[in-house]
Amino acid sequence: MMESISIVSLIQHAGFPIAMTFYLLSRFEKRMENLEREVSQLRALLQGRKEG
Repeated sequence: MMESISIVSLIQHAGFPIAMTFYLLSRFEKRMENLEREVSQLRALLQGRKEG
């Protein structure tokens, strides 16, 4: 019985930090995708100037 109480307590205490971690990671992923797209556009622009 003691083990189940400890597990429930652990989940209750760790729930908020885990939820925040997933939220922040999802925002970070979106920003990284935007950054990747911008870098690709910049690379294409620079290659166009180099050729022309």
